[in-house]
Amino acid sequence: MDTRHVYAACLTPPSPGGVAVIELVGAEPISLLNPLLKARRPVDLTNMSADELRFARLMDGDETIDDVIVTVCRRASDQVVVDMTLHGGPRVVQRALLLLKRVGAQIVDQTVLLSWTWSPRGPRQGPWLANLSRAKTPAVVRWLMRMRVAFAEEIGRIVNALKEGEAEPAGAALHALCLRGRRLPYVLDGVRVVLAGGPSVGKSTLANALAGREASIVSPLDGTTRDWVEHPTDILGLPFTLVDTAGLRESDDPIEREAVRRAYAQRATADLVLCVMDISRPLADAELELLQTLGGRKTVDHPVVYVWNKLDLSMHPDQEERIKRLGAPGIKVSSRTGEGIDILREIIVSSLGLAAWETDGPTPFDEQGLDVCRAALSELSTGLAGVHSAIRLLNILISEHAAVARSSTGGV
Repeated sequence: MDTRHVYAACLTPPSPGGVAVIELVGAEPISLLNPLLKARRPVDLTNMSADELRFARLMDGDETIDDVIVTVCRRASDQVVVDMTLHGGPRVVQRALLLLKRVGAQIVDQTVLLSWTWSPRGPRQGPWLANLSRAKTPAVVRWLMRMRVAFAEEIGRIVNALKEGEAEPAGAALHALCLRGRRLPYVLDGVRVVLAGGPSVGKSTLANALAGREASIVSPLDGTTRDWVEHPTDILGLPFTLVDTAGLRESDDPIEREAVRRAYAQRATADLVLCVMDISRPLADAELELLQTLGGRKTVDHPVVYVWNKLDLSMHPDQEERIKRLGAPGIKVSSRTGEGIDILREIIVSSLGLAAWETDGPTPFDEQGLDVCRAALSELSTGLAGVHSAIRLLNILISEHAAVARSSTGGV
């Protein structure tokens, strides 16, 4: 590698969706990239730290190629590594690479670039890049970019603590990593929320309000939603799938009975259930049955949030007493006016233990890394021999993450 030049490659496989990462390596990638970036404030990557993210537009003259997220790592060898995350469409990636080539970067194959910037064994680059490619929201992309460095540094601190005989704090840190790692399926694969309730309680309107778009057909007629309908969306940065189901009621119509059966079946697939009720009228028998069923399963299989909809109408006197007796998490909203919807979003996320998912500390970014942490934590419970075993296990991650850690600390 000739450090006088700037080299660039797309690290992620081509795909029509998702995100892509273009990496630039060399002594002066910042001076090459700075003039191409535009934001509300002047963009200068010169003094960025390894854990900092910069948001900007990648510009080709007056034309925007894409919105990008940029990170910068520096090394003792004066090598600078810049990662630029953008939307993963092949055409967007191609235009970005052609622009970089035009301003002086040499475009190389990703395997060549990674051999310069990552350790020979690769700092678990495969899982990290794979997860980056499947990230469904910009917030998840930002989180993965942070965890690439933060997780490596935390593992290094834990290993050093174990070597210095500080097994108890090291174990506590490992335990915290494992707890935070439990959110991985939600962050990477998304959260499935099923909206259940009687007919005409406003489930479809609520789904539209949460999704921020007209996803479900809305009608005052009972039975408008005959089958379950999925709506992918983003709630507080996390990927969600909202499942709008048919209204629960007794019927002699075989199609409606099948719709109700499917609505009940969808509850079994949920990470969280929104039990939606119309605050302006008394509950029907099917709704009372639903409340009794969910009341016995508040958090065993999935959390349940009770949503009293149509707050813009007068509250029925029966409902006020029922809300008091229910004694479960609940919120009054108006899907029509939007009142209470932002608070409902926060309740949904916090009910799954995800309230501070972006900011509450280092987290394994893939299942294999999480498994190593769990195995090391288990070894610590077996005494001194277990400490040595835990160090050996964690050293697997240390060696695999070595290049990332060096990038962030400036080590050789």
